[in-house]
Amino acid sequence: MSYIIGIDLGGTNMVAALAHENGTIIARDRAETMVDSGFTDVVRRMAELVQRLVDGAGISLRQVEGIGMGVPGYLDMTGGIVHFSPNFVGWTEVPLVDEFRKHMPLPVYIVNDVNSHALGEYRFGAGRGAEYIAVLALGTGVGGGLILDGRLYSGSTEGGGELGHIIVDPDGPRCECGCYGCLEAFAKAQAITDRAALKLQQGKRSIIPEMVDGDIRSITPAVVAQAAEAGDETAIEVWNEVGMYVGIAAAGLIQALSPQVIIIGGGIARAGRFLIDPIRRTVEARALLIPASTCRLELSPLGDDAGLLGAISLVIEKR
Repeated sequence: MSYIIGIDLGGTNMVAALAHENGTIIARDRAETMVDSGFTDVVRRMAELVQRLVDGAGISLRQVEGIGMGVPGYLDMTGGIVHFSPNFVGWTEVPLVDEFRKHMPLPVYIVNDVNSHALGEYRFGAGRGAEYIAVLALGTGVGGGLILDGRLYSGSTEGGGELGHIIVDPDGPRCECGCYGCLEAFAKAQAITDRAALKLQQGKRSIIPEMVDGDIRSITPAVVAQAAEAGDETAIEVWNEVGMYVGIAAAGLIQALSPQVIIIGGGIARAGRFLIDPIRRTVEARALLIPASTCRLELSPLGDDAGLLGAISLVIEKR
């Protein structure tokens, strides 16, 4: 029997999963990424994580068909090179695949981490059975991935699908990319907590201060979601506004690409109905020429496994 390994390489943790050849995960392990240790050390520790995973499962590396990696940044997937990664200082034009294969001479494939999410949703998640999919991953930043005609879309530069940088308000706040009004500037974690904190500073009544012992710097999207669940009107207002901006982007995607499903994932998606309901309302109001009814809007059912499953499916697709 052959196996596949998927790796989700994050700025804080790296997670590896061992799967059967049909994609079913049978074991997983994680380690701290320790990005400050440098490129070669991170790669070495990633190989050690894979070896520990294989040893723990009682199998041999010879039984591993290939390794897929979801990696944040702008990549040359064909050459296995990371052109640039905002999460990893100094990772500029680094030969990730070649360096990893010094430790483990196996077939290795890399893909942008959010594109990996899209592949996971396409094969195993809310996108199963669809050929046209858009994924918005809301977390520390806002990433995006597209499956068009059953194939991962990355554009002429392999950098396509940056859906977090769709402009949803030209007069909006400055994004870290340098532009103004990007979706990311409204829907990333810090933007959500800043929005909640501003409302409190403006005198809005809320249970949020009690939840963080009066320290508004301790507000997280999870706290805002918990407050909304308790019926807090200020927290619900925050989610309505965030959902509106995500919905504007989603309506634009429907008009431009006519996907069958748009999937909302990432840690922010844990807000559930408080996020997805205003997204749907906005899409219904704004997707007119190509109507909202042509596209499903779904929260990711895969959660944190989306990237791992996408990395695994990358190997499956390379057969």
